[in-house]
Amino acid sequence: MMSLENTPIIGIDWKFVGRDYLGFFPEHYPDLAFFKSDAFEYLRDELANELPETCFERLSVFLAEYGYELWNIDTLGDEYRLLVAPSGQGETVCRAALNGIAAEWDDAEDIPDFGFERLAPVAKPMKPGRKQTVKAKLPPIATQDDWHRSYGGVWRPDVRQVFLDFENEAGEDVSGLVDLHTFPLTEVDATGFYDLQAAGHSFMPLYGIEGGQYWEWQKPQKRQKIYDDYRSCVALISDYNTPIVTEIPGSERRHGDNLGFTGFGQVLFQKVRADEAATWHNASALRIGRKPETPEARASLLRFDGVQFQHIAELHAQAHLLPLDADTIAVFDAAIPDESGHTAAVSYYLIDSRTWVVMGKGQLPFAEPTTLEGLFVLGGDDILYVRTTQAAHPTHAALTEATGWLVRFNLRSGGWQQAKLEGLHDDYTINMALLRHQPPDKHRIRSFQGGLSIERGHDDWCILNYITSYAGRHDLAWLWNTVDDEIVRLLPEDFPRREPSVHWNPALGRYVADESCRLSLLPPFEELRQRRASHRLVWGNIEAPKTVTGWLAAGIRRLTGRRA
Repeated sequence: MMSLENTPIIGIDWKFVGRDYLGFFPEHYPDLAFFKSDAFEYLRDELANELPETCFERLSVFLAEYGYELWNIDTLGDEYRLLVAPSGQGETVCRAALNGIAAEWDDAEDIPDFGFERLAPVAKPMKPGRKQTVKAKLPPIATQDDWHRSYGGVWRPDVRQVFLDFENEAGEDVSGLVDLHTFPLTEVDATGFYDLQAAGHSFMPLYGIEGGQYWEWQKPQKRQKIYDDYRSCVALISDYNTPIVTEIPGSERRHGDNLGFTGFGQVLFQKVRADEAATWHNASALRIGRKPETPEARASLLRFDGVQFQHIAELHAQAHLLPLDADTIAVFDAAIPDESGHTAAVSYYLIDSRTWVVMGKGQLPFAEPTTLEGLFVLGGDDILYVRTTQAAHPTHAALTEATGWLVRFNLRSGGWQQAKLEGLHDDYTINMALLRHQPPDKHRIRSFQGGLSIERGHDDWCILNYITSYAGRHDLAWLWNTVDDEIVRLLPEDFPRREPSVHWNPALGRYVADESCRLSLLPPFEELRQRRASHRLVWGNIEAPKTVTGWLAAGIRRLTGRRA
């Protein structure tokens, strides 16, 4: 039987979701057997990504079945201090807890007037005599797990080796160079690489090719008179044990000047801060896109073909790069609102990176603010990106809901079509009552409020990872067949109490799920496809291009059946 005088208190922040604290109840209340039941484990899965208010309602109903209530010590801050008390004894338990807090206070004359309250007292109870049913869990989707301390965010499809902290077999924290294309991750034999690090060299992975991997290389620096005045360069490491480190001529730059990089095959593109004194600078290079407002916003586009860097163009620092193939790159101009807050349609330029010739230009079909982070080359001249539209909420005038759309756009013709990302959104409940004495005013929100990361999967499949910081339920990822538009949905139930991102590991021929401290190997694709729900992406009609060149290209295709 639980002692009223020593009732444990569980402190949580108001932004915590269920996975952050529901696991504390079995630890803090070991004498209450129902916290170790299958029903409570099922509840933890259901509430893993729900905000406190939703969790409190469901938890209160659960506790009531066993004769208990959920209470909170109000400490006048943005936090909750939760207690579990036998029904009818909540006030007694809370007063005992307040006495314990007062006894530990440093200044007895300055003890705040804390209060207490029962949480979700009017939560809808279950019918008398009916116990909460526990649905059968789906079989776990992950076949193997590999735990390391710093997995989160290290996975990149264009990088193979990364340097990270992890635990060895003895449970010791160590650092090492690991191969991302193995499972579990294996450490690379890199004695020479480690010797360089011990001597003060630092490396950041950039882009992998067949003959090695490009790294941002910062050599040991003597103490400078100007803080942070040090330089780095790009290097190709083809052997980590010897090591063989080849500095790329003309790649040296000031610290912090690396604004962005991308690659295609054996060719590396980099966007760096414009520097007329740099060895690679070419005053006759193209100047494209919006004119930068300040000199600091000027950037240069460089192409590295395995021998040297070549200055292709000067552009705005916020422009976005997208290589279509090894010799053609699309540059999307900065989408910056004007003084009135309006954003024009994003302009783009197609550049032959060998000759600096602008082969075409146009505009994306929607004049809406966008970060262009969802840009993805689908194949040929077709790209994908994501846009959102806003609509009024059906039950509350002050609320809106966003819908996500996947846009398929042809850079040559200007033709486009879009598909509604039905089901790929945050699903949560919001209470619009501002004061405690007001009755609840709850509304269900289903809104695309996150972002979409698009990656290449196996064969004709792509991965759409939905990245969001909102509470509630949402699909974690879609596997999309770009030929017949089949969608295989990966749901929260597939990864209980987790929010991983999914990636294709070509060396293993398997999909993996990457989360902060865990990398999971998923079943072979056909098995995954059979075990999980699927539907199809529905595209709208192909819309007419906006540009004159687009109209001409589309007309030639209709008349001749050939591409212009």
